[in-house]
Amino acid sequence: MDDITLLFVFAVIIPFGYFISRRKMPLIVRSKAVEILEDIVFPKGHQQKQEIVNTFHDITNHRFKDEEVLDYYFKMKGLCILGRNCHLNFWVKNYLLSPSLIKLNYFEQLRFFETFLRCS
Repeated sequence: MDDITLLFVFAVIIPFGYFISRRKMPLIVRSKAVEILEDIVFPKGHQQKQEIVNTFHDITNHRFKDEEVLDYYFKMKGLCILGRNCHLNFWVKNYLLSPSLIKLNYFEQLRFFETFLRCS
């Protein structure tokens, strides 16, 4: 009887753990990392953030949502910050090293890097 109970508990816990690690963990990582990165990447606040989003929409002809644009910008700008040996926590590193929500074509990438990224 105890073996069946133990087997049942594992049969419930393992799929639940898999679901949490694959579906919910990226959402938790993203929310915690974005809070930290917003203060670092946008020191001037909401106005600076809106200017970046508008410029990005001009580059991509409004193909992407604001959330996707900010995700891409946070990851590219954050990787520049990470490259400067800045100490970032687990959430931020995990978020920055995950794939972005969007893919830009070559010309959009070129304009993005010329416009926004000055890593040195």
